[in-house]
Amino acid sequence: MKIIESEESPPPDDPGGRGAAAADWTAMDGWAGSDERAGTDDWVDVQVLADYDLQRWADIEHDEPADPDAIPVPPDRFATERAAHIDAIIDTERRLAAAHHDRAVAIAAAQEFTERAVLPGIPITGAQWDGYEVAMRSLRAEVACALRIPEVSAGRILLESSMLVNRLPQTFAALGDGTISYKHARTVVEEIRALPDEALEDFEAAVLPRAARTTPVRFRAVARQVRERKHPWSIEKRREICLSDRSARFRPRHDGMAMLEFYQSADWAGAAYARITDLAISMQGSDETRTLTQLRSDVASELLLRGVTAEGLGTGIVATVHVTVPVFTLMGHDDEPAMLDGYGPIDAETARRLAGTATSWLRILTHPETGAVLSVGQNPEQVPADLKRFLQIRDGTCRFMGCGRPARLSEIDHTLDRQFGGQMTHDNLSHLCKMHHLLKHQTGWQLVQVKDGVLAWTAPTGHVYYTDPATPIQTPAIDTDTPPPF
Repeated sequence: MKIIESEESPPPDDPGGRGAAAADWTAMDGWAGSDERAGTDDWVDVQVLADYDLQRWADIEHDEPADPDAIPVPPDRFATERAAHIDAIIDTERRLAAAHHDRAVAIAAAQEFTERAVLPGIPITGAQWDGYEVAMRSLRAEVACALRIPEVSAGRILLESSMLVNRLPQTFAALGDGTISYKHARTVVEEIRALPDEALEDFEAAVLPRAARTTPVRFRAVARQVRERKHPWSIEKRREICLSDRSARFRPRHDGMAMLEFYQSADWAGAAYARITDLAISMQGSDETRTLTQLRSDVASELLLRGVTAEGLGTGIVATVHVTVPVFTLMGHDDEPAMLDGYGPIDAETARRLAGTATSWLRILTHPETGAVLSVGQNPEQVPADLKRFLQIRDGTCRFMGCGRPARLSEIDHTLDRQFGGQMTHDNLSHLCKMHHLLKHQTGWQLVQVKDGVLAWTAPTGHVYYTDPATPIQTPAIDTDTPPPF
């Protein structure tokens, strides 16, 4: 069968930065190294797939001809049998999580034994390291050999196992019973850096319910927000420390390729990425053979080298980025962090600067207690309808499980079609990318809105999957049956 290639989105940002690392993470940097962008396979860009219509899916060629003796399966039996297959997949995933739990126990036990068996600080004649570091490096090397993985990855697993077993009992238990996957557990481990032990219990209790019902990528965004509230250091202090680490790096790759990486403040990086994305989208067309990811790379390269693209694009173009600011923060009465679209929490000073002086940023004011949107700033280049802006803020991305296509590049769908009486209200509208819009309307998938933007997708097998909004906004119920009082 022919494989439809999908683009790969950029890997997730480093959730903390070297300046915010606690002792455990400093040790990790010292002897575990930095993993080769662990978790990048989570970030799958569905844009190419979303651009395929059903006809192209039907045109996929199969190497083997259809069985002429095959008997069509009745619809009710088809749903029942496929549901059994899905249940088997779910059960296997739970057993995989339990296996990761058991692996963490074994690895943590090996570390504990190694630590007890050697005396730290005793130098070895002619060696660069003391006895403790020799033992730990040897353990890392052997784990790497046993699992057939790079030593950098082995070092990360050693640290993660120790954290799960010794510092995160709720996460460890959820992993053991299969409630969450190892990728979810890894995110919890990554997000507890610099959190004191007394804050860990509250952090776990706040994030784990969401881990059980969302994808690892979206869970990472949730965990980052919770971490922001629980972090003992102010975001201003952490940003100031990490800003000194800003850098540009050239990383050689195979086959004549290389990576050019920037580590910069989130507001700068977010605006730069949005700009090259908008320019790349403007270049798409029927005659353009490059994918959006390839166009982004070409646009960025040409802007850096020449200031404009080969087509003359780039002069005077500034991207629009959303920044959500609590109203008291904007007024200077509070330092509650703001939310930068596509990134997460940013410090209050940066938020006030962006909301007050940068015309290319869309300012969103929120209530300090309820988080409800109070007002949305006007974009001088384009003024969308209030309801559309509300939905973009609420949804963030396509609302199908795991899809990361931005809401602004997706379509607005009536959950209950207008032809069946569906109203044009916030609780009957949501963003779906083209592919998942077609999935809803032309397959057996069903969609309902539960409450406050929570969507429930029902598969043809009967399994129900919930997706949460990017920005939960509590809104009053709209009574469409009662006529207005005028």
